[in-house]
Amino acid sequence: MLVTALAVAGCDGGKDDVETKTIDDAKAVVQARAESVAGQLGGVLTRPSLLDAPCTGRRGESGGDGVYFIQGGYQVALPAAEHVATAARVRDEWKAAGWTITDNRTIGTTAILAATTPDEFKVHLESTVQGSALALLVYSPCYGSPSGGNHAAWQ
Repeated sequence: MLVTALAVAGCDGGKDDVETKTIDDAKAVVQARAESVAGQLGGVLTRPSLLDAPCTGRRGESGGDGVYFIQGGYQVALPAAEHVATAARVRDEWKAAGWTITDNRTIGTTAILAATTPDEFKVHLESTVQGSALALLVYSPCYGSPSGGNHAAWQ
């Protein structure tokens, strides 16, 4: 089972420093990015989970004023024997697309690959414990809520 945990998204300023987008629209963007990565992996997304949370600055300060990010968590079925080769191929595709590789490790048949896109999405792939799938996490950049203020779920 893929367990998603909210990560801290960096946001140095307030709402004026980020693109304004509704949570539903931001979730749709994350979903589309995840579907694109699943296509690169040669599979389909399963076990979807889309969560929103407030952005936090590098020193722990709140982005405030309805500044949030979206985390999408998924699995993509893929036999364990294909994880390492698939991650290597996708890493090369991501590099060619201008993504910054932030993690690239293999431990036996376990593959771990993470990158940041030019438009500030963070993408993380990792072999699941069972080995039958790759876990995929997609983190959006920070967005500002059009309605401002804090989202009810954050209080």
